[in-house]
Amino acid sequence: MNSENSSIYFIPCVKCTEGDGSFFRLENTKLAGYCVNCFPKVIQHKFSSSLGKNRVFKTIDQRNALLVFTTKNLLESLQLLKLTFKAISGPDDHRVLRLDAKVLVLFDEVMNTFELKKQFNQLKTFLTKQEFYSKWNWRFAHLASIFNKFENFSKEFKNEDYVDGEENTEKLFNLISKCQSSSVRLELIRLIRTKLLAKYAAYFGFPSVLLSDNADQLATETINSLCFGRGSSIFDISSVIDDRVSVNSLPFANHSIQFIRPLRDISYKELDSLNRIEKNFERIEENGIEKIINGEIKEENSVQNLSKDFIESLRDNGFPATISTILSVSSKIESERNGQICFLCFCRFERKKNINNDLILLKLCEPCLSIIEDIENEGIILLKEIIKI
Repeated sequence: MNSENSSIYFIPCVKCTEGDGSFFRLENTKLAGYCVNCFPKVIQHKFSSSLGKNRVFKTIDQRNALLVFTTKNLLESLQLLKLTFKAISGPDDHRVLRLDAKVLVLFDEVMNTFELKKQFNQLKTFLTKQEFYSKWNWRFAHLASIFNKFENFSKEFKNEDYVDGEENTEKLFNLISKCQSSSVRLELIRLIRTKLLAKYAAYFGFPSVLLSDNADQLATETINSLCFGRGSSIFDISSVIDDRVSVNSLPFANHSIQFIRPLRDISYKELDSLNRIEKNFERIEENGIEKIINGEIKEENSVQNLSKDFIESLRDNGFPATISTILSVSSKIESERNGQICFLCFCRFERKKNINNDLILLKLCEPCLSIIEDIENEGIILLKEIIKI
């Protein structure tokens, strides 16, 4: 789909037939689209349909959910909370979604303590202005909390006065800076983020974790995963429901955890257009890790950026259905369900016998072991600390 600020000529909205459909034109044609009044309803329906057709919350227990707001995906995270809030609001007999949710705000970029406190104050000021803020309990955490001992945390989820892991930001910086390539740095951060969210869900008793990944991100992540040798896990990585973490599959998980992606069928352009309608999203300065580590990571040399450029080039050159095609194909790939579970990426794998004995003890799959080869010795010591937690 393509969003345009104005139209040269009027086209009827495909939903109401009366409004100007040029506000948001369908990606495969310039002759059909949605008007500004119908478009939000279409996105809300996509959101609800994604949860409904996958029967995400089949039991009452699964309705105890953790909503994740990540600072690297501010727009997507904000829309996840707004769409969820709309779905759970209203009279009981007309409520679209029944959910007992709490929110984890995750600062998932590498930064020092001073910058973290600055962003924390800025983001909290912004969030408290939102209509949904008083609806949920909130907890703030940094990616560096992966080094924290969770048993030292209070079992009360609410925490709005400080950021978990702020004392370990330098430790995380030291680990990421020991990666020799930008591709491995970005991949390692992704893996740490996933493991950290699983730990929060396990410790605080959340069987469901709602993520803000949209269609564009998941299609790119699918290509990235193939490049890193994770072909057998692309179904889990890109599907609406990711249930890799089952009961007792990991030392810290005493109940099954499902990662849920209700924005899977919604594109970035759709979310951005929705935001333009609401006109209340204050842009918060985003500091990417490329500005923090060793001066600057040349992202054009990373696998992740090349994958993104590859997909965008296909879309711009006459293949508008590229993203939907990638996600459709990935949904047909059967995930590996046998063997032991990797303690870093949670995929299932069969161990080959020709692996160094010391590395076998880490219980990592081959793609994760290949990451270690790119990390200097001091970084490996820190990574082992994460794996064993």
